[in-house]
Amino acid sequence: MSLLFILEIMAAPQATVRYVRVDGVDGGNDCASALSPCASVQRAVDVAVSGDELHVAGGTYTGVQARETLTQHLYISQSVTIRGGYPADFSGLPDPALHLTTLDAAGLGRVVVVAPGSHATLDGLQLVNGQAGTQNGGGLYATQVHVTLRGVTFSGNQAEFGGGLYFLQGQLTIENSHFMSNTARLGGGAARLYGGTAVLSHNTFTHNAAGLHGGALYATTGQTILRHNRLTGNTVTGGSQGWGGGLHVSHGQVALVDNLFSGNQAHTGGGLRLFQSQAALDANLFSANQATSGGGLSLETGSTAVFTNNMLLDNTAVTAAALHLSNAQATFRHTTFAGNADGLVVAGGQVELVNSIVAFQTTGIVNNSGQVTVTATLWDAVAQPVVGVAAQSGGLTGTAAFAADGYHLTAVSDAIDNGVNAGVTTDVDRLPRPIGAGFDLGAVEWRDLAARKTVQPTVAAPGDVVTYTIVLTAPATPGMMVWLTDTLPAEVIFIGPLTYTAGSGGYSSGVITWTGQISTETAVTLTWPVQLHEGLLPGTQVANTAVIETPNGIAPSTTAVVTVPARVYLPLVVRP
Repeated sequence: MSLLFILEIMAAPQATVRYVRVDGVDGGNDCASALSPCASVQRAVDVAVSGDELHVAGGTYTGVQARETLTQHLYISQSVTIRGGYPADFSGLPDPALHLTTLDAAGLGRVVVVAPGSHATLDGLQLVNGQAGTQNGGGLYATQVHVTLRGVTFSGNQAEFGGGLYFLQGQLTIENSHFMSNTARLGGGAARLYGGTAVLSHNTFTHNAAGLHGGALYATTGQTILRHNRLTGNTVTGGSQGWGGGLHVSHGQVALVDNLFSGNQAHTGGGLRLFQSQAALDANLFSANQATSGGGLSLETGSTAVFTNNMLLDNTAVTAAALHLSNAQATFRHTTFAGNADGLVVAGGQVELVNSIVAFQTTGIVNNSGQVTVTATLWDAVAQPVVGVAAQSGGLTGTAAFAADGYHLTAVSDAIDNGVNAGVTTDVDRLPRPIGAGFDLGAVEWRDLAARKTVQPTVAAPGDVVTYTIVLTAPATPGMMVWLTDTLPAEVIFIGPLTYTAGSGGYSSGVITWTGQISTETAVTLTWPVQLHEGLLPGTQVANTAVIETPNGIAPSTTAVVTVPARVYLPLVVRP
């Protein structure tokens, strides 16, 4: 007897869009009509099914309620996407800046709680005035979840740990979001990240505060990646246990790429403190941070770190230098130390400096009880380059001759072509090394002109609008003439306008052109928006590089890449 098998392709159910507006009606409403929206985001979440999307019109949404022993404005137990910034009639694309969408807990509880097992995406929302009391996560509390935050602002939230956000296990992605004036009594003024994997890119963390650890961020165990973030003016207010004004990492792994740590304060590690952790730091700027020990950074107790193309500028410390290392290991490749109260203090452990610059400091390296190796390093206006024992080779005393920003080189710098091959093939601007006869010392490889092109966002769907930016800086000759040509990829449509801070430019037939002079003190910035074609396939990468010409030839420029995300399909199901 034969069996008949019927093959069925189980398609994902069509997601429903639910609508919310402050003057809507909740009672008996499924929120599925833009003409009859619900009044609360909570009602829309409650009637949603997994995969639904909520469109929330601009306005301020208030009120709290208790669920699962927790009190909050919004409790998310479904896997949903919540987008703010819609106009009252829900026409067109959301604009969170124009239609501010605020979830306000008014100090009566948390703002948002995401239940374990959920997959939640929040986009274009303001989470404000959350109060967790002696609990964690005043703005958002999430455990064992997948959470994605895009364009979300956390402000005025308070908690024991994680004033703005508390995340425990799971996967967390935060993009283009803002954390300001959040406070934690103990750790993580802006956010406390505990385990799991967290990727934070293009966010700002400003004026957050914690009592003990991590004025902005406190990460323990797990893996944390920070790219293109700005951590400024954050503070740890505690005494001798006040660690990591910008970021404190304990027993974890962290990768820091292209971040700014500036004006942060703590007792130990004004910008960053690492404790029993592993770190890779690439192209970060630590400037004007303050601490008693380790004004810029403190690496302690079994930590290991590799620094490549980083800058430590104008950091101050009371009893130890801009970078304090205690029983840890660190390698510094192409690092620029300049204008700090002192340079690097080593209290046990191993340190290697290669192809670096130390300038305008009382001391360079103070080795109290560790092993220090210094190779091909330039000393400029340093009263005591090395205090204690260090194995040195290929070093020189000379003039760093920085540009106005304090780390780019000018044409007369003694750092040019005096390095060794340390296996570093790009500099802080993502431009190639070496240029000329050899490797340059410090974070920057000298060139006629530094040209950096970027795009935001870097991941976008067909039909989305992205913005290209080109920044031209540090010409070899003041007032250098520059000619720019940028042929846009076939995958994009120019929307405009083209804007520029100096010179003259235009757009015609798919080509951007610009001409102008650039001084050594002021950068020139060009921006223009484009739209991705609707028909682009998942996984498509759209790459674009400008051609930059100077009187001395072609200047290298970075390439901006936008990726169209791949779709996810449900598996094929076979039924008898």
